[in-house]
Amino acid sequence: MSQHLPNFSDETMEEVAAIMKIARESWMQDWPVEVSDGKRVEEFLGYCENENRLEHRAVMGEVLLASLDDAFRRGGQPNKEILARAARILAKNPELLEYWRCADAVSQEEVFAITPWVRSLSLPHSE
Repeated sequence: MSQHLPNFSDETMEEVAAIMKIARESWMQDWPVEVSDGKRVEEFLGYCENENRLEHRAVMGEVLLASLDDAFRRGGQPNKEILARAARILAKNPELLEYWRCADAVSQEEVFAITPWVRSLSLPHSE
């Protein structure tokens, strides 16, 4: 999905898929986006908040970000409380935000629906 993401193990992605009750097939190239669901943001956020294993939480964070983008794209931006909870989770894995930040974009057509929100977060990031 992005050069900014670590390579997650297939085993971890399988375990996360089972926990989050989402599909996981070997042929899925952009898995977090393919299983994203803007209607399940709060549910996915709960999984992230309750996960103690770092790699699992990072994989869940990717699914959460893709789902947040789906919600923003559909015009169903989550409420401020949900976004604040998501920001706290993502602060633990700021490297996940780089893809969604679209740092090299020069026009609005080159960014995701979630990009303005991601850019508004005051989290460390590498450029």
